[in-house]
Amino acid sequence: MVRNKLVSVVGVNPPADIASGRIAEVRSRSMSCNCMTRTSQQECRGILELQVEERYLRKIKKTIFLDWVCIFLIIMSGPVRVLFNVIPGYSCNIIIFLLYTSALFIWISQVKRRLLQNEECKFLSGVAALMLFLMAVRTIKFDFLPSGSVYARYAWYLYYVPQTLAVLWMFFAVLYIGKPYHYQLERKWRILYIPAFILIGGIMTNDFHQLAFRFPDGIQNWGMEYTRGLLYILAIGWIVIFCAMILVITFSRCAFSQNRRKIWIPMIPLGIGGVYTIIYILSPKGLFPSLYKMAEVICFIFPAFMECLILARLLPSNDSYMDLWQVSSVGGGLMDFEGNIFYSSEKCLPVKKEQIITAKRKTVLLSDEQTILRSHEVSGGWGFWYKDISDILKLNRNLEDVGDVLVEENAMLEGAIRLSEKKIKVEEKNQLYNEIAREVSPQLKELNELLDSLEQNNQDIREKLCYGGVLNVYIKRCSNLLIMSRQSGVLNVGELWLALSESLEYMRLYGIKAYGEKKGEGFLYGKDAILVYESFEKIIESVLQKTRAVMVLLDMKDVLSIKIELDRVKSTRNLLEIQKKFEKCNGTFETFSEEDTLYIRGTLPLLGGGVS
Repeated sequence: MVRNKLVSVVGVNPPADIASGRIAEVRSRSMSCNCMTRTSQQECRGILELQVEERYLRKIKKTIFLDWVCIFLIIMSGPVRVLFNVIPGYSCNIIIFLLYTSALFIWISQVKRRLLQNEECKFLSGVAALMLFLMAVRTIKFDFLPSGSVYARYAWYLYYVPQTLAVLWMFFAVLYIGKPYHYQLERKWRILYIPAFILIGGIMTNDFHQLAFRFPDGIQNWGMEYTRGLLYILAIGWIVIFCAMILVITFSRCAFSQNRRKIWIPMIPLGIGGVYTIIYILSPKGLFPSLYKMAEVICFIFPAFMECLILARLLPSNDSYMDLWQVSSVGGGLMDFEGNIFYSSEKCLPVKKEQIITAKRKTVLLSDEQTILRSHEVSGGWGFWYKDISDILKLNRNLEDVGDVLVEENAMLEGAIRLSEKKIKVEEKNQLYNEIAREVSPQLKELNELLDSLEQNNQDIREKLCYGGVLNVYIKRCSNLLIMSRQSGVLNVGELWLALSESLEYMRLYGIKAYGEKKGEGFLYGKDAILVYESFEKIIESVLQKTRAVMVLLDMKDVLSIKIELDRVKSTRNLLEIQKKFEKCNGTFETFSEEDTLYIRGTLPLLGGGVS
């Protein structure tokens, strides 16, 4: 809606003679502006600005001309009244009504064309309708109702309905100054309708209290003589107060100081109305009141007051587009479908019609590579505007530089992370090697001593080698369990059984009858598996030279249970130490001997229970 109004003011349908030689030169230059020299572009711009200014002046002249037409029509009501008073038997009221109707229609068509806010147009259109209603009531009163009748008196009272509401709607219209296009008047202002209707109701019921008009000769002779009362004074005060408030609001909300200096312009019709009211009160039969009646003067004063606010630019309108573009910080303009630029700002750059059409669909980068063009189709043409992206381009370059730095820093960080990961892995391996060394250090020491003894004494070599095999398999299998435990923390019981089975195999080589059996499957913590194997190794090493038979049973029913039977052994060392370690891991450890046989049973919890 707003764009339609903008273009309607600009006038997108140029006159037929616009294709003159000078304008054709402008058009041809504007179409090839991208390849112009700087001097030719400035020359083209000067001609374009001259063309735009000429259109602007023509539009202003048209507005002023129509305003003078309205004034002429209203002034003619006086001579028409004089002329018809000379001719008996004819009434001038219908002719005067038509004159005022024409003036009001011309004015309201100008208002709708120029004002930006739809609500402003609605309120001022309502003012024009009220003035038309006032003139219609006056015409009916004098030409169609009996003089001095009750109907004529109430028609007279009706005069105060439009003038009371009109000044209120004028006030509502100026409240939209400086507000957004879709602004809605706050509900609190509607409370002003209450005193307005009270005032109207008081005047319409004047017959009952005569607070507005008093009739000394009786109400039957109301047309002969009357005096004005309190309600009449309040009605006049209502108009004066709202006119003053309108001036204050338009003055305070005006953004340009040079426009505030024109506050005297809207005061001219108010001054005319004030002078007329004084003359009318002092001499109601005088020359001026005889030529122009009070209702007619009101129908002139109210629209003239609002029109002067528009002309003084205290009430924003489309007539000030030339000034708006000149002071605008945005580069842009309006172009019709033939490629003629009607309005452009000082920062407007030369563009082609094809570029504007393309800019409707996507952003167009101009030749300076620092400005983009966008456009939007409106009624009769396009509105186009520019945006300086030099700061954005500079920021992008800075971001690219920062990105390069970040890439380098990221590569350095990745290298540092890889180095750190390698370092951690090395540390973990060292920790694992140290743990393995601590765990099997007694066996390693004993194995070294055993090998050294072989070099010095070759006696009992087979027995020593078999014993070395038992130590060696423990070192290998314990290291394997430690590595797997470090990786997952949980071991399959099968891994423990493989370690036990291999140790039993080397015991057979030593000459001991060794038997083993596993029942069920399950999982247990790695530390528990190492505890079982370590305990088994300590027991075996302590009895290896005593026993002649070993029986091992590994059972996984509900818990991990290891049972060891040692022949020809009643007791051995390390049992108390092993018991404490089992109990610390929430297990049990029991031993007893019978007929030269040692029975050992230890239990540890399984993860999730066992499978028989």
